[in-house]
Amino acid sequence: MAPWQTCACRAGGAWLTAMLALLGGCGNFQVLDCASTDWEALGVEDGAAGADPETPDHYRTVCDRQGSKMDLVAYRVGTAAGLRRYCVEPTAFALGARGDDAFTGCPDDLSRAFARAYADGRTAFEAEQAAKALRQQIRYKQQERDAVELDLEAAQVQVRADGLGLGARAQWLAKVNDLNRQRQALERELAALQGQLATTQSLLAQATDGEARDP
Repeated sequence: MAPWQTCACRAGGAWLTAMLALLGGCGNFQVLDCASTDWEALGVEDGAAGADPETPDHYRTVCDRQGSKMDLVAYRVGTAAGLRRYCVEPTAFALGARGDDAFTGCPDDLSRAFARAYADGRTAFEAEQAAKALRQQIRYKQQERDAVELDLEAAQVQVRADGLGLGARAQWLAKVNDLNRQRQALERELAALQGQLATTQSLLAQATDGEARDP
């Protein structure tokens, strides 16, 4: 294990170790040893995890406390190499599809393709969120329609009841007509929502079509 590999679950690269060291959160685990760290290797690791090569201040702070200095040149060389592993279309698409913020630290020659793939992923994310909302609306409308249909069935039974006076029958007939109008309106709303869902699902399929982008 390299000296920076401390505090299990190092999500996002070795920078977390430095932050935990600053916060005193590593307990008895070994903390970053600035004097013995292979700064280029650490930069490669951080870059491959999407670190920003221009913000190594967390390492500087830890090293200052140790009376040492980080090798910023080596670290940035490594980070630049690591970023070339990170700045690929599958990673960009995955970021967008999760709804994460865009990453803007890619090298110039990779940034355009990365941004396009991120936009595709973001489109997929937004379409999926819209589809979920539409499915929920459809469920609510179906429940509302089902309740109206139950009321309609009960009203129709009353209309056919024996011994019902003309005034009461007229009231129940009016109720039946009103419930029929409600049901028809709900059916129209459901049809519109289902059409929107079909369009949204088509957009989602287009956004995820083509080559698989699993990182």
